[in-house]
Amino acid sequence: CAEIAGAAPELPFFFYDIPGFTGVSLSMPQFLDAVADRIPNLSGIKFTNPDGMMFQQCLHHQDGAFSILWGTDECLLAGLALGATGAVGSTYNFAAPLYHRIMAAFAANDFEKGRFEQKRSVDLVARLASIGYMGAAKAVMGFLGVPVGPARLPQANPDKDQITSLRADLEEMGFFDWVRV
Repeated sequence: CAEIAGAAPELPFFFYDIPGFTGVSLSMPQFLDAVADRIPNLSGIKFTNPDGMMFQQCLHHQDGAFSILWGTDECLLAGLALGATGAVGSTYNFAAPLYHRIMAAFAANDFEKGRFEQKRSVDLVARLASIGYMGAAKAVMGFLGVPVGPARLPQANPDKDQITSLRADLEEMGFFDWVRV
C-alpha cells in the first residue's frame, strides 16, 4: 500500500477492504495502527465488509481520525444506522435515486420506507451477481445510455442471452422507474 499511496502523495489514499472478493480478512483497526505512520496520505478505508462491529471500531479509531466510507450498497441502510456518513458503491453509478431515497428515509426516521427501498437494492444486486456482478453492472450502464464496455479480466461478462434476460428482469422489477430522477 505504501508504494501505491506514495505514487501520488498529494492525494488522499483510501484502503479498499473487500474480503468477500479478495479472500483476505484483516483487522482494520490494527491495519490503521500499522500503516498510519508509513502512509502519510492515508485518509481512510472503503469498508466493503459485513462486520458492523469492526466498522464502528474504525469510525471511532484514534478519535475518528480516519474517513471510513461504507461500501456495501445492498446494506446502505444498515451502514447509516451504524454511523456511516459517506458511502462508495458501484450501483450508485446507475441507481443513485434509489439510494437517495434510502438516505432520505433514514434521515426522516422512516425505517419502513428505508427497508422497502433497501430491498429493491438487495434484489438488484442479487440479480446482477447471478450472472457475474461487474459485467452485469456494466451492461446496466449501457441500458441507461452510458456504454462503458466490458468488465476487465478475470471478471465474467454476460453473454447476449443473459443481457436480454437481465434487461427483461430489470423491467419486470421496475428498475427503470426506480432510477428516474
